Amino acid sequence: MPAIIIILIIILVLLLGIVGAIIYIKSQVSHFTQTYFGTSSLKEAIDQSEITASETPKTVYSVQSVFEKQAYKDFPGISIEKLRGETESAIREIFKGIEEKDSKISKNDYINKYIEDKIESNKEIRFENLIFHNTVINMYNKNTIEATITMQSSFEYIQIINGKQKKIQDRLKVYFTYVIDEDAFGKGVRALSLKCPNCGAPIKIVGENKYCEYCGAGVKEIAVTKSWIISKIKQD
Repeated sequence: MPAIIIILIIILVLLLGIVGAIIYIKSQVSHFTQTYFGTSSLKEAIDQSEITASETPKTVYSVQSVFEKQAYKDFPGISIEKLRGETESAIREIFKGIEEKDSKISKNDYINKYIEDKIESNKEIRFENLIFHNTVINMYNKNTIEATITMQSSFEYIQIINGKQKKIQDRLKVYFTYVIDEDAFGKGVRALSLKCPNCGAPIKIVGENKYCEYCGAGVKEIAVTKSWIISKIKQD
């Protein structure tokens, strides 16, 4: 048998194998989309999954009662509800900054940095119908230098880019930091650690019984929530 015929037979077998594989894959995809989306069309299945995603709020993860108990023990005067409000206000500020392409809109440098990273100068972006589903404590951590409360917020909005509208479910983490040891925290950081009203020294003790290590004066923390600053924002 001439070599050319053998080569043609091999090519034909390979082509038949490829065609068979394509038919099998298409049948499996069709079966999957029919089972889970009620349609044999892959495009319709994708469209349905996008609609479902846009209508389903993202889940927030929290053992809130545990974290609240720990935070209240270390900072008896803290208002979790106020931090929740500040979290949602920060998110509103982010949307406004992106919409107006203004990365100096906030008094908080971390919010402005997040806005700056999200601005797309070549696109006209607007946001409408911002709705918050849930905002909770996601985590609480404390060491000798700082304490951090992580708030997680789930929300939805209408995003309009160059006139094209899309509903989006989203979720952000906003980190609040309380500086315990300002000297160890790092230079150049705009910290709001608690100060002794008698001598002005930073208070490095948390909990109910605070006193100044320098002059010995007792310190009653009146507005502890004001000492928590937004130190990080993360989309998750």
